[in-house]
Amino acid sequence: SDQRAFQIPCPHCKEFIKLEFKQLKWSDNDPSTTVFICSSCDAIIEERLKHSLMLKGKWIAGMPFKGHAGFAVNELYSPWKKWAKIVEEFLEAKKNPMTLRTWVNTSMGEVFEEKGEAPEWEHLYARREEYEINSIPSKVLFLTAGCDVQKDRLEIEIKGWAKFKCSYSID
Repeated sequence: SDQRAFQIPCPHCKEFIKLEFKQLKWSDNDPSTTVFICSSCDAIIEERLKHSLMLKGKWIAGMPFKGHAGFAVNELYSPWKKWAKIVEEFLEAKKNPMTLRTWVNTSMGEVFEEKGEAPEWEHLYARREEYEINSIPSKVLFLTAGCDVQKDRLEIEIKGWAKFKCSYSID
């Protein structure tokens, strides 16, 4: 899509800006101190101006139009939700990865990116083994098959499983 974002004019510098969570600032884990800082001029935008600024706002595309218009907003634009309440809910949600994921998905309308531990790719690459495709290595204890239904076909993979979760792509 052309990734349109609703943007409002800053009352100070007049630049059109997105309401983004990273522009909210507060002190000492106290949501009642929440303010919005303009990403263009660093001025404080008072929440009491939100409605009038929304009336002057416009959709601005982030990519060229190629047949599909896309629109995204987050909860900061809501006339029913105060910015301090959004921060309060964030501070509560971030205590648990699952509630934080839900908050990011629903309040911010964004994809939650999990951070986790993963081995270095070189280590995994060094552990690879060569084996003949369409044959079953002697280490394999059992087989499973997974099927993905597509519009015009079935995609099936047969995997062989050995000790310690070691897997082989059989077919």
